[in-house]
Amino acid sequence: MTSKYEMWGMENIINEADSIAWDGCHKVYILMNKDQTDKMIDYEYDYLIKAKDSNPYDLLNTARSWYENSCYLKFIDVVYTNDEGTDEFYPLVAQGESIWEVV
Repeated sequence: MTSKYEMWGMENIINEADSIAWDGCHKVYILMNKDQTDKMIDYEYDYLIKAKDSNPYDLLNTARSWYENSCYLKFIDVVYTNDEGTDEFYPLVAQGESIWEVV
């Protein structure tokens, strides 16, 4: 199955995001809709910034900073609710991949 974000760069994805979240270790998420943002709030992620409380430039720099400060298992996933109502994860920056390949 192909993600609708497969050919998107990180800047374009951030522009459309509802929020970004980080577990404080290695999981960085770009959350594309309110449902996903609400799930991260329910999971009690300490690091979560809603797009409405920031701007795309700061969100991009924060996500990049979180990634750079993560442990060696780090990755960035784009998460959204698909048309069937289930969670869809797209690995924007896979484990071991350079963030500069997608920025």
